[in-house]
Amino acid sequence: MMIDALVPDRLRYLLQSLQINEALRELNATTGYRFTAVYRFTATGAANLAIFDRESDAPEALLVVPEGASYCGIVRESKNAFLVTRSLEDGRIVRHPAREAVQSYCGVPLIGDDGVVFGSLCHFDFEPRIVSDDVTELMSEVSRYLSPESGMDELAETVAQRITRLSLMADVIRDAARDPDEMRETFNIYAQPVRLQAEALRPPVRAAMEQRLSALLESILAPAHPA
Repeated sequence: MMIDALVPDRLRYLLQSLQINEALRELNATTGYRFTAVYRFTATGAANLAIFDRESDAPEALLVVPEGASYCGIVRESKNAFLVTRSLEDGRIVRHPAREAVQSYCGVPLIGDDGVVFGSLCHFDFEPRIVSDDVTELMSEVSRYLSPESGMDELAETVAQRITRLSLMADVIRDAARDPDEMRETFNIYAQPVRLQAEALRPPVRAAMEQRLSALLESILAPAHPA
């Protein structure tokens, strides 16, 4: 039985019912951080499963993180919590690529039943943040509710929405390209972040998303028929 006296009742309910986006909102409210997120590690870095941004919609640049580009990689390697309060004054991360942009971070590992670290739960901000030990302790308790399947529905919805937005760019891609090869190259540039994020989805869902991307590319390459 899980000992989770630190986890408020509403947050516990949201986690147990896999309402991950709402759970992140609730968790974020216990801190001063701008962002709270769940990432799943992939072969090339980390894909966002769910993210809450208290100021607006999170930038798309945060949805896919290349390997080594975030502090989550430190969590993955150490299998332990990692806390940064003032990155520009932290000697541990002098050469880290995220040091100047992400100035505060609190992350804990997500560990499956097989003992493998499959992701991270983290707070972060572009500004320095000083936090108490209670924040890390609560994060560790919350992480026990998150399995490799957690947040998959939210991620699938996010990927689907991004493909829909990409479809709205079809005419722009056609007009900007001189020939089919250039159309394909331009499309792949815009589709690459979507494909990277989809790596964290279950194989059947990932395949369905790839089929949607393939169908969209074919529609862009199809010659226009005069009215």
